[in-house]
Amino acid sequence: MKKLIMLMIGMLFLISCSGGAPGKFQVEVAEGVKFPDFQVKSVDGKETFKSTDILKKDKKTLFVIAAEWCPHCRDEAIEIQAFYEKHKDEANVVVIYSAHNSSPEVVAEYLAKNKYTFPAYYDYNNIFLDGTGLEAFPFNVIIGKDGKIAEVVDGELNYDTLVEKLTK
Repeated sequence: MKKLIMLMIGMLFLISCSGGAPGKFQVEVAEGVKFPDFQVKSVDGKETFKSTDILKKDKKTLFVIAAEWCPHCRDEAIEIQAFYEKHKDEANVVVIYSAHNSSPEVVAEYLAKNKYTFPAYYDYNNIFLDGTGLEAFPFNVIIGKDGKIAEVVDGELNYDTLVEKLTK
């Protein structure tokens, strides 16, 4: 029992020294709030990406949490792909697929089948799902060039809206 208590104290110390629990992501989803730095894994789990590497600071960002089984997310993915093909140099796109009722294998198959080339990642431990308080898919946030949330968008986005919100 004494060893268990010492082990728990040691773990709490390590977590507090590292700035929080491993993989922790928390954001107040409101306009004007600074979007936190984060790390995300590739769908195959082989690579980890830092937000500072995938988000170019001089561009607006579309940040999406989606599920491949969600009909609205499926419709939106078609629009995101069309936008990405024509405007990938003008805006950042980050689509994170949730592990909720899914698997990385199913998401990889879905992306390949539909020939999606937009940047897609996988939320292995649902840290983004939990850290945003997401209640429905898709979850869309527009992040301004200043790194702050410019808009939280309810519902799915279409191509024209993406162009309007991300390129102007």
